[in-house]
Amino acid sequence: MSNEVILCNSSNESVSVFVTAKLDGAKLSVDGVDYGKSPKGFFGGSEYEYWYTFDEENTGLLFRKIGASKSDPLAELKKRFSGMEGCRNLREYCDAAGIKYRFESWT
Repeated sequence: MSNEVILCNSSNESVSVFVTAKLDGAKLSVDGVDYGKSPKGFFGGSEYEYWYTFDEENTGLLFRKIGASKSDPLAELKKRFSGMEGCRNLREYCDAAGIKYRFESWT
């Protein structure tokens, strides 16, 4: 089992997106950075960093709700929440399922 996976490493004409998910013990964090014209136009800087953190209880709840295996829970997370829309999909899923997380960003 890996304790870190890449959820997104994609680019188009306006943005490059790199997102990883990492387990630190029983706590999940999802870290991303967007580069390019799109972040510059929206935030004023050429890069936008953001991260989601889940406490132990909500990490377990997320993994149970998505049916993640105990031996490799990040595999199911990657299957469901990878790609350019992965963070948005994760956020929407957690909000609908009552899974709490902390979101922070920096430009």
